[in-house]
Amino acid sequence: MISQGLQKPLNQPSEILSTDRDEVFLAITIASWGNIFYVIPGQKISLKTVTHQTGSLTVCEPGDLNLFQIQRVYFLHSLSENSKRGGHAHKQLRQFVIAIAGQFTMELENLNGKVTIVADDPTVGFYIPPLTWRDLYNFSADAVCLVFASDEFDEGDYIRDYVEFSDTIRPK
Repeated sequence: MISQGLQKPLNQPSEILSTDRDEVFLAITIASWGNIFYVIPGQKISLKTVTHQTGSLTVCEPGDLNLFQIQRVYFLHSLSENSKRGGHAHKQLRQFVIAIAGQFTMELENLNGKVTIVADDPTVGFYIPPLTWRDLYNFSADAVCLVFASDEFDEGDYIRDYVEFSDTIRPK
């Protein structure tokens, strides 16, 4: 469930806005579906899913998503219901987040606005571009949050202070 509309299909590739250095307003092509979308925080991307009488198989192949080259994969699990994760932004790092089990809430904010997403479907993921503040909370007891990242861990890429983040995306 998404609290506001997150995608705007384009009519022509020429309508793609050029990206600035921060990729705050980024245009991407999702190769396997051939659709072009503006990406604002929490862009919802459906994953290929094959359903069979014995169960479902959901596939996330990096070439199909065409978001970034994956350099790191990690997952959050065994979280208490009152846990809060995130509380930061990244200067360059891009992420793709999937609730592969259970559910949790994400609040994402960047220059284009703020969205609240309840991640509860393992067949969709959410793209988080650079310079996007994120807070994750309301984890169900069985929640597992899978994250694909564009780079390895780098403490220097983090913005952990909200005022610094706000000043970075909205210079005075």
